[in-house]
Amino acid sequence: MIYRTFTLTELPLDYQTADIKDTLSFATTGAVSGYEISEDYLSPKNSTVNMIAKSDAVVGQILVLIDDMGVYAMGVITAVDNEKLQIMFRDILELFNDEALNPNRAAQNNDGMQITYLYDGILNTAEILRVLYLGDVDKYRRLPLLVATSGGGITNGEYNEPAVWDYTDNSFNVRNWLTDLFDRNNIIVQARLVFETNKAYIELSIFKNTTSGWLIKNNIPTLKIEQSEDRSPKATICQVVYADDNKEVVPNGTFYLLVDNTVVESKEYDRDTTGKYAQRVQPHRLVVQEFDKERATQDNAEGKPYAKPQTIAESALKYKDFATYISIEIDKNSKMYPKDMRIGDSITIVSKMIEMQKDTEIMSDSDVEKYTIATVFTGRSEKSDNSRVQLTFGKIRVLYTDVMYLESYSKVRR
Repeated sequence: MIYRTFTLTELPLDYQTADIKDTLSFATTGAVSGYEISEDYLSPKNSTVNMIAKSDAVVGQILVLIDDMGVYAMGVITAVDNEKLQIMFRDILELFNDEALNPNRAAQNNDGMQITYLYDGILNTAEILRVLYLGDVDKYRRLPLLVATSGGGITNGEYNEPAVWDYTDNSFNVRNWLTDLFDRNNIIVQARLVFETNKAYIELSIFKNTTSGWLIKNNIPTLKIEQSEDRSPKATICQVVYADDNKEVVPNGTFYLLVDNTVVESKEYDRDTTGKYAQRVQPHRLVVQEFDKERATQDNAEGKPYAKPQTIAESALKYKDFATYISIEIDKNSKMYPKDMRIGDSITIVSKMIEMQKDTEIMSDSDVEKYTIATVFTGRSEKSDNSRVQLTFGKIRVLYTDVMYLESYSKVRR
């Protein structure tokens, strides 16, 4: 195995486009004596490469690990220690570990970032990344990106993939925002390197994760599955407020979370005598969310999808998709190991195998759900001197440091 590093350089004018003005240029290479990879979309960690000899690699360059099959891992260099002959790196989204002006602050809005409380989680996300990192921006922030999207748009006056922007400070961390977008809305950003004749760039794919995809069965020799589930609500009641003309905070509705993971306004629930609503989730945990009523009214007048108190409450209260932690240990030399699986891919895990007989009745959908788990691939951990690979699925974590990290970024500027 070898490593190669790439640095960002400006393209000659003849090869520049309106968006891509830079390229990835080869910097250095070397042999690898060992590695330890720790990838986690939700809680980023350092991976380590052990080198044979000292390296000219520097922090900020893009590192690619290459084996006989091609790219094995890649990321952004975070440290180089030539005394210990080690390079540390994090996944490619570390390029976006950067503060940016909050586009929801009126004085900081520009033509490409017209973001209000409600926005298109796919198309507007792509636009924000383009505005921040492409075209005529500071060349020290600029990145060679090709941003592709799948999904999004508007149907019947509503966003197909609505997302709620509730950052209130003057700036926001771009990486934390992308992580939060996946955590709350299931919208993933995948990256790969593309090398063409005249330039090399990073291709980003932004899409909504689905519940279909890879299939992993519990019939692989030495496969170990560990599973836990989180159904404890962070909040069960949402009080939506807005600021009136005198900047006074005015209530704009109270909403309850129900056990079927729906949200209903309190005045409807409290007056219901027909029993059509499910029970409320307990215990009483209140969250207060602010509503930009003036901007919502303006968006409505312009014919755009606009935020409603109900939308804001649902974003704050509803359970997340894939609120599970699943850890699978598998031999990376096994033919059943899904080597092409990428972080963010949808996975169905068959946790229990059933032997079907000739007279076995066909299982219903509810029966199938007892033996299968719909989840998403979010991390892997492996070492070069160990054939076992730990694959992580789902959106919750059980290690204390990971739990603290998830809680810290979810509270930032809220």
